[in-house]
Amino acid sequence: MKPANPPNPYSAPRSDVLVPRAPDAFLQRPSSTKWLLALIWIITVTMALRTLRAYQEAGNAFPAHYNPFRFGLAITWVAVVLTAFHAFKRYRITYVLGLLCLVLLGCPIFFVTSDSLRTLAAKWNQPVSITESWDILIVPPLVFVSLYLKLCYHFIFGLPSRRFYRMTQK
Repeated sequence: MKPANPPNPYSAPRSDVLVPRAPDAFLQRPSSTKWLLALIWIITVTMALRTLRAYQEAGNAFPAHYNPFRFGLAITWVAVVLTAFHAFKRYRITYVLGLLCLVLLGCPIFFVTSDSLRTLAAKWNQPVSITESWDILIVPPLVFVSLYLKLCYHFIFGLPSRRFYRMTQK
């Protein structure tokens, strides 16, 4: 009967060095995927807290302005995505869900960016201090957009991410 992991034929005589296992067997989740999951959790918790705050402020009038179908759809989407990321770690469907999440997470970042750029354009010819203009221009849009684009680049084109989701294999 052969052992499960035969000795390395190229090792020194009388040594018990075993052949290393395939590197794909114990690949860790890449940091871009971890950041994407963290971003999904942060946005989920933020939206839940905003909904709770709106409910506390509106009181009994909250259900009149509340769309339960949209809220249920959002909760279902987040549950499916997080379950897929934890259950199907290395499948390509998880990679596609990650891409879809990046697209959906890009929408709020786009709205923040366009709103601050519109504010800057409206105050362009008015006498405003330079520091206020730079705060409007740099803080929300450039920092968030650059971090978001870096996350997108590393998730889509990064070698650890592509290797983890088996995109480099034929």
